Amino acid sequence: MKDHAQRYDIWEWNTLSFVVRIWLEEPGGSAWRGHITHVESGTRRYVDDFSQLNDFIAGYLREKGVDR
Repeated sequence: MKDHAQRYDIWEWNTLSFVVRIWLEEPGGSAWRGHITHVESGTRRYVDDFSQLNDFIAGYLREKGVDR
């Protein structure tokens, strides 16, 4: 069991998790809105342009040393 826990810790170290929720603003409309939440910190950003999802994730990737 200890080996499994150690592998899980390593996996968590190099993993980022996000929850994305999108919805149609009005029935029959064309405006979509959403939010993205970084699971570990709980930080949430509301978006009305889906490129903002990429920007949000990119900030966390930069913290991990990844240059997109």
